[in-house]
Amino acid sequence: MTEHEDRVALVLNGGVSLAVWMGGVPHELDLVRRASGSNSASPSQPYDEELARRWRDLCHSGDEPRRVVVDVIAGASAGGLNGMKRPVRIECSSGPLRVIR
Repeated sequence: MTEHEDRVALVLNGGVSLAVWMGGVPHELDLVRRASGSNSASPSQPYDEELARRWRDLCHSGDEPRRVVVDVIAGASAGGLNGMKRPVRIECSSGPLRVIR
C-alpha cells in the first residue's frame, strides 16, 4: 500500500480584524498534519479530539492513505504573526527552541 503526500504552502494576508479571524487556519492545518502522520499524534488540546479523529479517519481511509506536509507558512503584517505562531509552538514542544535566522 502506497502513501499519497499532499504538500501545502500557506500565505496569510494582513489586516487586524481579518488576521484575528484567520488565526485558526494554521491551527487547523497543523491538526490535519498531525492526524495524517503515520504515528497519529494526539492533539494538543482536549477540544481537538473529535476533529483529530475525523481528520485521521479521512486521511487513513481508502486504498491510498494521505499524509499532509506543510512546506512553508508566510504572511504579511498580522498574517505573518499568525503564520509564525504555529511553527514556533511546534518547535517549542519538540525540545529546546533553536535559533531562527
